[in-house]
Amino acid sequence: MLFRNLYRIVLPKNKFCSVIIVLTTATFSFEIRKRIKMKTSLKLLFFSLSLLQLCLLTSCGGGGGGGQSYSAPAFLDAEAVSVSSCSNGYASSPDMAMDANGNVSVVYICWQDNIYHLFANYFDTDRHRWTGQVALESVDNASLSAPQVSVNAAGDGFAIWTSGETSDFHTTYVARYDAASSSWQAPQALEDNSTDNSYNAQIVVDDNGNALATWYRWDGEISRIWINRYDAETSSWGTASYFDLESGNAYVPQLVMDDAGNVMLVWYAYASASDTTRSVWARRYTAADDSWSTAELIEESADTALSPEMAIDSLGNVFVTWFHSSSTGKTIWVNRFDAETAAWEGAQQLTTPLNFPRYPVIATDSQGDVVIVWSNVDDDGGTVWTSRYDADSSSWSAAEQLNSTACTRAHSGSVYIDSQDNVYAFWPQFDDSGYTLWFSSYRADEGSWSTAIDIAGPDVTISYPQIRIDRYNRGTAVWFQRNADSTTIMALYGEMTE
Repeated sequence: MLFRNLYRIVLPKNKFCSVIIVLTTATFSFEIRKRIKMKTSLKLLFFSLSLLQLCLLTSCGGGGGGGQSYSAPAFLDAEAVSVSSCSNGYASSPDMAMDANGNVSVVYICWQDNIYHLFANYFDTDRHRWTGQVALESVDNASLSAPQVSVNAAGDGFAIWTSGETSDFHTTYVARYDAASSSWQAPQALEDNSTDNSYNAQIVVDDNGNALATWYRWDGEISRIWINRYDAETSSWGTASYFDLESGNAYVPQLVMDDAGNVMLVWYAYASASDTTRSVWARRYTAADDSWSTAELIEESADTALSPEMAIDSLGNVFVTWFHSSSTGKTIWVNRFDAETAAWEGAQQLTTPLNFPRYPVIATDSQGDVVIVWSNVDDDGGTVWTSRYDADSSSWSAAEQLNSTACTRAHSGSVYIDSQDNVYAFWPQFDDSGYTLWFSSYRADEGSWSTAIDIAGPDVTISYPQIRIDRYNRGTAVWFQRNADSTTIMALYGEMTE
């Protein structure tokens, strides 16, 4: 097992290491089968293992920030497969969700013959296979936005998206997935909209099957945040409504939900209708009394705030990260909502000014530990960084670089924390050989990040990488991949440790 996986990981990158692995394996095989010249064989074996250790420490151009000490055992014995089927078409914009048993739902767009199709596919972890794509909607000669999917522990969930019969307006639609019957229900509109444009639809679902959806809608003069709620007892959606604005145009809402069904909603908005600076706002939904708090400004400065992302732990504590843009550079910031005090702790700057950071991604575990990953491009090239929040000490670690060798450019990708507090980071980067997809993991028992390895590419274009880990430490990863003459949605499934 060990040598087979080392050979698979290293062979595409370093022929010298591949020879050493073959030599080491051959030495074992020769010793076991022949049982002769014991002293000579052992000397050769130890020499080969020494060379093997040396080459593994030097061959992986993507790995090795401070304290990294082991190789990431990513998707052992797994092979990437295509989960989309778009004949002569263009697959794009995947999103994924995982239930408590490790079953995965993926939604994505397929464009072919001037028709946009929205498809879903399902990975059955008991049978270890994808069940096949299912059409959710088709739109002729119009457009369809990037979909999003959310499921609860039982696997019941929703897909949400916006589409329009013409390019003049877009309406928010949703389709419900019923885990008991393994089937998708027919799509339905969440708003009465025939004149405006709706974008960036998001949805969360609790363990009782209740759901909350949000999007922003532009009416030609102002952009507002809209919401609608699904009641599992009545199996029905309410009436869409929007929040009165405390500021100028509001964009790109994001949602997270805790185990009790409480929701945090954040978005960014202009300070006023005539202002050009943008700030981050938040509102909280309390399930017990079905009420929303007033909007609260959780970031305020003379700079522009962009791309807020959130994570929530089992206690309802929320972390929001974003980056500031100013004349002196860009910086990564974070704010924490304390569920016990029902208050935000205050915005905190995590980095010194950066040249060109990509949007940060964030994840938290059940105990409130948090990881943020971001990328940056400067004169030295593209790098990927991370910082960890320790809930016991209420402190952030110093930023640590995940890829030791800078590339032409890198993206933040995806990050996930499993039930054992291990962290998995997954990102694409680009250099002269093309795009490659990289993976690194933080082992809680080791207290360090692994040497990063590339698990896909080059000679392709890769984006939208996402990763989830189930309670049995089996991982599923999904991404968009453009090959020489086609595009597809790719997936990996496999054990994450020996």
